[in-house]
Amino acid sequence: MNTNKKIAIKIALTSITLILIYFVLVNTYYTFFLNSTFAYSHTRLLKRVMPFICAAIVFLIGKDCLNKKDATFLKISYLMILGAEISFTLSKVILAIAFFGLCQIFLIIRHSAGISNSIKENKKFLLISGIIIGIVVAVLIATIFYPTLGTGTLLYSIVIYGIILGISLWIGIANYHIGNFPKKNALLIMIGITLFFISDFLVGLEIIIGDAYSKNILNLFLWILYIPAITLIALSGYNFLTNSKP
Repeated sequence: MNTNKKIAIKIALTSITLILIYFVLVNTYYTFFLNSTFAYSHTRLLKRVMPFICAAIVFLIGKDCLNKKDATFLKISYLMILGAEISFTLSKVILAIAFFGLCQIFLIIRHSAGISNSIKENKKFLLISGIIIGIVVAVLIATIFYPTLGTGTLLYSIVIYGIILGISLWIGIANYHIGNFPKKNALLIMIGITLFFISDFLVGLEIIIGDAYSKNILNLFLWILYIPAITLIALSGYNFLTNSKP
């Protein structure tokens, strides 16, 4: 990786860190010390700058990626994330969920590369982990979202997305266990997808909860998880084996 790209990525990572710190400090101060919901709207647009910076990192990696196919799926995934962020900004919740669903589908395709060749040797692990994640998703939907939403478009959207997200988590964990990706990249993927899963659960809670103060708290914690998640997944596209650290 050339020097200019290294500097650009370091600036991007520093910018994400500084914006996230500011977001956390402001929201913590107003929410927990002033008992105010002011920060929720005050940082509404600022926090959405961070996913755009993460997407920029994905595109900056360029030829220093693992391979062209992997880079393509990762780039498409981050374009879907940007579509979701714009949709949330415009209060188009269903559209945002659809974009995130597409993002997870492309990540599933990316992270499942080569897994089909390892199913026999890892059948027990894949079966047990798949059952556990499936149960977790089903319980969350049945005990939290269905009782609150009943039936309707929003519930169906959450159910479909929950299934896709569960599969993405399963594949992300399996990817690290099976070892089809370089170990460091696989670790970034597994941690990133796990944080993504938890943060999206908090997004779901934020959507269904009406109390503004509770929304503030959930929003604070979900962004603390979400930004590291998409930053780690973005960096997982870098080829650490053949290139120096960005």
